[in-house]
Amino acid sequence: MKTHPIFHIVALAFTLFAFISCQKEPAIHPITPDTTPTIDTIVPPDIDTPEALSGLFSVADNRQVRFAQGNLQYVNGQWRMADQQYDFLSTYSADAWDHFGWSTTTTNFGMLTSHLDENYQGEYVEWGSVFGANSPWRTLTLDEWYYLRYYRPNAYSLCATGSIRLANGSFVAGCFFLPDNWTLPEGCTFNAALGTLHTDYSCNTYSVSDGSWAAMQAAGAVFLPAAGCRNGYGISQVGTHGRYWTAPSPAYSHYYLYFTGRSIDGTNNYGPSYGNCVRLVVDNL
Repeated sequence: MKTHPIFHIVALAFTLFAFISCQKEPAIHPITPDTTPTIDTIVPPDIDTPEALSGLFSVADNRQVRFAQGNLQYVNGQWRMADQQYDFLSTYSADAWDHFGWSTTTTNFGMLTSHLDENYQGEYVEWGSVFGANSPWRTLTLDEWYYLRYYRPNAYSLCATGSIRLANGSFVAGCFFLPDNWTLPEGCTFNAALGTLHTDYSCNTYSVSDGSWAAMQAAGAVFLPAAGCRNGYGISQVGTHGRYWTAPSPAYSHYYLYFTGRSIDGTNNYGPSYGNCVRLVVDNL
C-alpha cells in the first residue's frame, strides 16, 4: 500500500517542529557587579539652544563671541542655561548641578562627586555638546580668556569685579566683562579698578529693582557670579571666589578662570575633581 505524499510532508513538518521545540534558549549571562558602570551615561538631547546675549567680545584676532544668558545647569534630568546671569546653586543636590568636575567620557560632563583626581582622567568632552551634536555652544580656552582679559583693545577698562543687588535686598558678588564696543548706559557708572580684599566686590553695584542692572545687561555686560567651588558634596567660598572651567588647549589643561574681589586670572591650583562653573559662548559668524 502506497503512502500518499501529503502524509510524508505532514510527518516531516511535525519532526522539524519537535526538533526546534527541543532546542535550549540561548544562555543569559548575569551582569558582573564589578564591571557594571557606576554612572549612567547621559545622552545629550538634540534640542533647540537658548539665545545668546547681545554683547560681542573679542577672544582672539578677528574672532568674537557672544555669551550664554547664564551658567550651564543640569536640573531634574534636563540641561539648560540659568535664567539669569547671577543665578547659581549654592548647595549640592543629586538632581541639580552647576558645579562640574572635569568633563570626560567617563564623568558625564563632570557630574561626579569623587575626590580623586585620577577618576577624572581621559579625553575631554566639550560641555557645549550637551545641547546636541550640532550645538554651536562651546567653552572658551584659557588663551581666549587671557585675550579677552588682557589683550583686546581697552581690555583693562572693560573688566572689573562688583555685585548685583537682587529684588530681595541680597547681593550677588561677581565679575563683569564689558563688550568690545561698550557704551555706558545713562545713569550708570563703571569703575575698572579692582578691590583690595577678597571680599571687596563693592566697586560696581547694580540693582535689579531700579533697572540699573537691566540697563547694563541690555548694553552687553556679562556677569559671572562668584559661585565658589564644589569639593565632593560641599560647596564653599560662595560670594568670595569665582571659578569657571576653560576648554583644554596645547598650552593649558585643567585650567580655570579664577577671580576674587582683587584679582582676575587663570590657574590650575585645584585639580579636576573640584567642581567649577561653566559659562558657554557661541562664535559670532
